[in-house]
Amino acid sequence: MRKIELFLIVVVAIFTAFVLPIFNKEHIVELGSSSDIISALCNIALAATAVYAAKKWFQQKLLLNTLDVSHKIALDFEKGLWDINDRLFKDVMMHAEFLNTIKYKIKSYEEVQTIFSRELQKSTTTDLAEFAYLHNSINRLKRNKVFLKNEFASLFKRIIIARSEYLDSHYEYLAILSVNYDNPNVHSVVEAAEILESKKRNLAVIFEIELTRIDINSSYKFD
Repeated sequence: MRKIELFLIVVVAIFTAFVLPIFNKEHIVELGSSSDIISALCNIALAATAVYAAKKWFQQKLLLNTLDVSHKIALDFEKGLWDINDRLFKDVMMHAEFLNTIKYKIKSYEEVQTIFSRELQKSTTTDLAEFAYLHNSINRLKRNKVFLKNEFASLFKRIIIARSEYLDSHYEYLAILSVNYDNPNVHSVVEAAEILESKKRNLAVIFEIELTRIDINSSYKFD
């Protein structure tokens, strides 16, 4: 039964990631450029990785009652990292929704600007809280004599850097798109979108290829 449920989740996630960015309001397909196709494939990978992360965290959650405090803290730290990957997938959906809203004038100019403003404010609220949580988690691990082994410690630093670069490009894209509300195909918007896509891929690859190999028994040192 669990395999069937997991299969259905994967199908829905992939369908959503691929269909939403390429279907217009009337559900007519617009086959974009090769970069659009690559972006759609990247979104599919993000969806699949999100499903993997959820499944892995659920399996680990079942073990919590048999683990000591140190192991529980380590698992909680990993969940905080995977939340970054979840944010990527949610942002993909948000960007597609923004473009559809602008293209088909689903909302008024004032409503769209309010949405942009609310999202841009996250750089000084939600994002800082997330950053603080990750670093506080590292300190919490150390206080409980749990340490990341060298490979994992290096990976964590790369995730933080890649996350910062992604968020910078994310907010830059939204700011430029907001200014060019009436012309979302202008060069500055297209260029910002390409930079954002590159940063997103860089961060996504770290999760899809490297963080999936992290194991609580071999990636931590418990003193």
